[in-house]
Amino acid sequence: MYNNFIIIHIKYNNMIKIIGGSLKRSNIDVATNNITKPTTNRIRENVFNIIQSNLTKEAIVLDLFSGSGALGIEAISRGVDRCTFVEQNPHALKVLQSNIEKLHIQEQAAVVNDSADNYLKFLANSKLIFDIIFLDPPYKYEHSREIVDFIFSRGILAEDGMLVLQRPKLDIIESNFIIKSKTYGENTIYILKHER
Repeated sequence: MYNNFIIIHIKYNNMIKIIGGSLKRSNIDVATNNITKPTTNRIRENVFNIIQSNLTKEAIVLDLFSGSGALGIEAISRGVDRCTFVEQNPHALKVLQSNIEKLHIQEQAAVVNDSADNYLKFLANSKLIFDIIFLDPPYKYEHSREIVDFIFSRGILAEDGMLVLQRPKLDIIESNFIIKSKTYGENTIYILKHER
């Protein structure tokens, strides 16, 4: 399940730091051509403060639209033993694989080269269930609500799991599963759970 990685030399114009856990202060690279929009340190810190109690060693994490992998890598740094990263853009994929290799977390990381939509369709027909799902699609992505509904209706998120969705603040998401939302600048973070 876990891939062998090839070290690829790429030019980067930006780096961000892991902000907590065993990899704290480690740099991860971000692709140069604006194909990813890394979650800022402030947002990541607030998100991980909220979900910290779910970050157990046994938790299984899914990082959709993973880009550089900042959210999934942060989860691994804070104690999660397994994270699946899903990214379809070839350049972002190379950066993601390079970050995983550089941080020596290959045994904890599975990288899927596919679209989030296709991978979710695969998951719907599998028995894989995730405890934490990060969903951070591109700004212009127009199907966030549909993906959220699909994840909840097809049993992809564990009963006690959390879904973390990041959207531009003008893209207002409404769902019965939202337990918390907060706007940071131009972005809104939604935390979603199954209804009780």
